[in-house]
Amino acid sequence: VTPLGVVDRQIGLPVEWPSMPAFGGAGLDTLFITTIGRGADRARRAGRPGGLYALDPGVRGLAEPRFGQ
Repeated sequence: VTPLGVVDRQIGLPVEWPSMPAFGGAGLDTLFITTIGRGADRARRAGRPGGLYALDPGVRGLAEPRFGQ
């Protein structure tokens, strides 16, 4: 999403339930995405739940201030 709130790009993943994206790495240029696995039945487990994916989205995240700063 751009600073103006416009969707800039979408990234397809081979999963059914992506849950939490977060930028990381030394330059905040790696996007980590977890997937939901708890409570998945056999059919849903085929959608690769409970995983962690890391990818290069071609953009950098913004650092958040530490708590109390």
